[in-house]
Amino acid sequence: MPSLSALARRFFEPPADDDLDTYVAADALFHSWPFLERGPAGVRQLRESLAMAFDEHSVEFEDIIEVEDRVVVRATEHGRHVGPLMGIPATGKSFSISMIHIFTFAEGKIVDHWRESDMLGLLQQLGAMPGRFGAD
Repeated sequence: MPSLSALARRFFEPPADDDLDTYVAADALFHSWPFLERGPAGVRQLRESLAMAFDEHSVEFEDIIEVEDRVVVRATEHGRHVGPLMGIPATGKSFSISMIHIFTFAEGKIVDHWRESDMLGLLQQLGAMPGRFGAD
């Protein structure tokens, strides 16, 4: 069986990853996205919405920390805004934001997930909010 850290990394793989049932529990809860279904269906929903909103999308892993049944991922997300996102029409602008994900596993599957990301930075980079420190 792959390490929990390896399974957490797979969460960020492109939508072509069809074996979500092997590492996401049927009732996995995604606290930071309350609109998502539970389990693998929720991950599929998330991936579809990201694919519609962004291209050139990638995740650069900075730290992955595994302790007992938890994995913490600190990463930088990059992409270009090409479709609707939170009511914001496509801007064509590129972005780069920091994020932290916390996964809890049971029996080798994700059962719980929390995310914190620089949403203000994202909105500023897309031009939907005034720039950092009044620069824009």
